Amino acid sequence: MKNGMRNTLVTQITGLSGCAHKIRRTLNPPTITFSSQNSSRIAKTLQPRKNTPPSGTRFATTSTTALAGTRRPGRSVGTRGGVTAPYDATRPACRQGLAGPARAGDLGDVIATPQGPAAVGISGSPSPTSKSRGLVEYALARFKAEGAVTLLIDLAALPADALLGRGTSDAVAAALDAVARARIVVAGTPVYRATYSGLLKVFFDLLPQDALIGKIGVPIVTGHGAAHALAIDHGMRPLFASIGATVVAGGVYATSAQFPDGKAGPELLAAVDRAVREALSLASR
Repeated sequence: MKNGMRNTLVTQITGLSGCAHKIRRTLNPPTITFSSQNSSRIAKTLQPRKNTPPSGTRFATTSTTALAGTRRPGRSVGTRGGVTAPYDATRPACRQGLAGPARAGDLGDVIATPQGPAAVGISGSPSPTSKSRGLVEYALARFKAEGAVTLLIDLAALPADALLGRGTSDAVAAALDAVARARIVVAGTPVYRATYSGLLKVFFDLLPQDALIGKIGVPIVTGHGAAHALAIDHGMRPLFASIGATVVAGGVYATSAQFPDGKAGPELLAAVDRAVREALSLASR
């Protein structure tokens, strides 16, 4: 009887020892060691290379100077937010992004006249024949018919380096000054990547933080279809509001279908008319 119990205990203990050995092997896996040659090769592979950017990345070799931080001697045509630009007599202002009844040299005199509120239109399209520009021009014509002084700023005609803050330009300074003097600002843009164009963005980036306080903003956006209609509320309204503008409730979004034969249809023009009337009403308060 005792011998049988002893044998049973020995068998159980042996089984437990085997289990314990298996558990130890699981919890403590064998350590893999490398030779010094392999270890050196692995270390070199994991160590990042010096002065070698990842594929597709280039480091700038020269620094750039912001528009507001560069001053050059010469005649100034406009100062706003620390921007002072030299006068360039070799290029007429209308070729530098300004179009309409005023030129850079006499812009201040025209804006200051008591004829009515000054309305500035900004075309944020790179195309001179874009639908958004056409609607901005129509809005300015309606403002002018109501007695307002109007001016169109064509961003595509302005020097790119100055818009990007990498240089100075009398035309860009004059455009910024025109926006600063205006009572109503109309901004038109086609839809790019579900929002306003980069051309419009870089121009707004040059405006001071409080540039549009007390001014009325009128957003006009064109897109192929109705899918991007929210670009008005998600893009243009925040853009205007970020620098203080009061935005009209009736922003204009136009689709390609509203341009039969390439011209704006009556319903679309009526929408622009409503936005113009609302802006004039807000400006008169």
